[in-house]
Order: sequence, then C-alpha cells, then structure tokens
Amino acid sequence: MRLGKVPEGMVVEAARYVLNDEVIGMLYAGGPADQAGLVHRYMTDEGFEASRTGVAGGGSWDAIFDEHEVDILLAGNHPDGADACVEFARRVVQRNPLIDVLVHGVRNVEPITKYDRSLYTALLTHPGTDYAGRAIELIRTHRKKWNDVIFLRGMVITQIVNVEAHINDALAAHFGLEPGTARGGQFEEYVLENPMYMLEGKKRALSKILDDAGLGHMWRGMNRMMSDMQGKRNKMAHCEVDPDNPNVIESMGRTYMYDRQSMRDALRDARLVRQRLLDITEALRERA
Repeated sequence: MRLGKVPEGMVVEAARYVLNDEVIGMLYAGGPADQAGLVHRYMTDEGFEASRTGVAGGGSWDAIFDEHEVDILLAGNHPDGADACVEFARRVVQRNPLIDVLVHGVRNVEPITKYDRSLYTALLTHPGTDYAGRAIELIRTHRKKWNDVIFLRGMVITQIVNVEAHINDALAAHFGLEPGTARGGQFEEYVLENPMYMLEGKKRALSKILDDAGLGHMWRGMNRMMSDMQGKRNKMAHCEVDPDNPNVIESMGRTYMYDRQSMRDALRDARLVRQRLLDITEALRERA
C-alpha cells in the first residue's frame, strides 16, 4: 500500500514531542499555520520538548513516513479535494494502524468519527479549518493506547496474521483465479482455507512458483523476515504479561520487552512483508 507523492505546494511539517519516556511523532500536512501553532503550544504546555522539521513538497509520502516516526497525522487542504484527502487518510491507517488521523476542512464530506479497530485507532474528520480543538481531543485519546498492552499485542498479532492473506492472494494470482468466481471460491475454500495447508507449505509453494517464473529474487529474505514475525506473534499471543510492567512478557522463565519501539518495529516489518507480497501478486497476475 503505497501513498504516492506529496502534492506540490502542500506545506508539510514533521514534529517530535518528548516527555520522559513518552514520544509522539506528529505530521502536520496542510491547513492554517495558526491551528498547527495551537496544537504545538498545547503539547509544550503539557511539558513535551518539541522539535519541528519542514518537509519539501513533491516528494514521496512513503519516504516521509519511513523517515519520521509518525503517530498522529493532521491533514487538510488537499489540492484534489476533500474526498482525496479522506482516501489518503484511509490509506495511511491501512499502512500503519497505530497512526491516528484527523482530516480537517472537509465540509462536503459526511462527518466521520470512526474508530477502525478499537477504542484507540481513529480516523476522524472535522468540517472546518479551525481544527486545533478536535486535534487535542485526538491526542488525549491517542496517549492512552500506549498503556494498554492488551490492545497493542492484539494490534501487532492481527497485522502479522494478515500476512497469510496476502500469500493467499499471490497464489490465487498465479493460478489466474479471481475473487467472486466459482473456481476462485473453490480454490479459497478447498485449498487456501483448508487447515491441511499450513502457512509453511504455502510459503514453500510460493517460493517455488517464483523460482519457476524467474522471479526468485522477489522472495529473497522473505523466509527470514516471516520467521522473525511468526516468532514475535507466538510470544505475544502465548506469553504472560508481567503485572508490574505491562511492556514485559514472560515465557519459560525468560522475559521479553515489548515497548513502544518494539511495537513500531513489528508493524514496520509486517508492512514491508505485505508490500513485497503485493508486488509479488501484481507480478504473478501480469504473467497469468
């Protein structure tokens, strides 16, 4: 899921706010400077140390989100209109479901107060350009999620498990089977969802298919990345949480630390694997 280019002329600023061990990355994308200033002042009044960096227009959104650890996106004034801005926000959340997004200045869009996956993960809209108050509400809710280890573990586990669905799509693309068709439905029911066909078998099959198609380079490194992800998923799913430290899980006498950065890293790895699988699916679909 790539996000495309930053529209020419859009003012984008990355900010990093630090308070003790709490770090919030925020991206201001379009909208009045005075509203961004009000949000920034709220953060500093809360005691956060702040740094802000301007981002040149015309570059890649993906590069920006890779370079800056973004937790909250405040977006508006998209040159292609309100619908394009909301669609961009949806793609951002799909890319990283730990990011909360407020889209402002969208009077012609039906109001959205949507918590996509839990109490914490939000995609909100605000009709006017006076968005600071709404943004502050979002920030307050966002800060709560990092104290809820159950939510964080569930989010990471879900993202890692979702990778198998992308392997299924790649296999279906190779055999020229489209969703909604009779044969496609049978392939999904009898093969892809059959418990006899485990993930390891699907990975091995896809690797061989790519080798036979002369696309083996696209699988390079995938076994290692996916094994690492599966290991993290199993620990998070089956280990006990330390009651004195919610970021620590215990298993077989060993402890594992899963703090904010660990969760971000796990989601980043899952995203990179998913993107590679999307590229593989497209390549196989073109050859089918």
